[in-house]
Amino acid sequence: MKNRTGRASEKEILIQKINTCLAKVKSSEDFLKLLKENNLRPYERGGKLTGVWYENRKYRFKRLGIDGIGKMISREKGLENIREKNKKKTREITR
Repeated sequence: MKNRTGRASEKEILIQKINTCLAKVKSSEDFLKLLKENNLRPYERGGKLTGVWYENRKYRFKRLGIDGIGKMISREKGLENIREKNKKKTREITR
């Protein structure tokens, strides 16, 4: 959702950054490395990756509409499924 000024919200910018990172990676180590390069600090709950720090705030992947990241990190399976789901959600948001 755009702000009244016409700019994208911080949440939208963050979603775009994470989706870009997901599109480029092939393993969980690459994903974590790319997050850090984009100044996104990952955080965990209960030993599982659940979100990132962005602009001094925590954002959970689930609240951003990006599901399955924690599972990907722990299992390395289903990366393509996650990418496809996120592409579909991104298309729905832009419409």
